[in-house]
Amino acid sequence: MTRRSCRARCDRGRHSFPGARATWWPAWGEREESLTVWIRAAAADGRLKTSDPTFASQQLQGLVKAFVFWPQVTMGQPPLSKDEQRQVAESAVDMLLARYA
Repeated sequence: MTRRSCRARCDRGRHSFPGARATWWPAWGEREESLTVWIRAAAADGRLKTSDPTFASQQLQGLVKAFVFWPQVTMGQPPLSKDEQRQVAESAVDMLLARYA
């Protein structure tokens, strides 16, 4: 994909959904913070071992987004099937627990 075609795709998306960024971007941040709060609580209860819940949260989110967000946004890949979504989620949680449990 060339720079020009990428820019054109971005422009089409921005104009196809006016106001979408203002609508979902704040909510996205809230969802991410919820995960951090959950990890912080699990660490406080001794169920996870981390001194940086925000970092652990970002790691888990990065693992998931690498499969279910960025390929679709940057390369136009189709959404994952339910089985693929389950595989990504289970694998990401397994990795988080292998590191922090």
